[in-house]
Amino acid sequence: MLKKFAVQNFRQFNSLELDFSNVREYESQADCLTKKGKTSPSLVKTALIYGPNASGKTNLGFAMFDIVPSLHDTYYPIEEFANYTNADHPNESVCFSYTFLLDGEEILYEYSKVAPKLFLSEKLAINGELLFLWDIKQRKENFEGLAKYRLDKLNWKQFPLDREPRQISFIRY
Repeated sequence: MLKKFAVQNFRQFNSLELDFSNVREYESQADCLTKKGKTSPSLVKTALIYGPNASGKTNLGFAMFDIVPSLHDTYYPIEEFANYTNADHPNESVCFSYTFLLDGEEILYEYSKVAPKLFLSEKLAINGELLFLWDIKQRKENFEGLAKYRLDKLNWKQFPLDREPRQISFIRY
């Protein structure tokens, strides 16, 4: 389940963060929360986003679901993303951050792009331990954490980390 979502420089959002573990206003609406377990806190599972026309509701949905075509070969309505980056900072990358809770494990997946299908960086961590990181702009890469999950034998060296944006995410590769 999604615990936290953040995006920067996407369409009208300079910066936006939603923390679904902040349930303090939902305590009287228990059916809107997940059941609190031994290894995981309660999370908001049902919420309503409302606002006037052109206030960003659709763009929030597009931002939150940007992860789907990044990880899966699905239809990507490229015409919907003619204005992918924020107009105030059109030459800066769009940064996405997703924190999930799955079976008591916290999974952090972050990436940045300059266009809907052009990745500049990517990071995956489980319970605070880095699995991998690559960043073209900062010229960083670290794939050592893959060994813990026996993924170090993957032919990931075929994933060339040149200095150009990637059209496929490493996690999908």
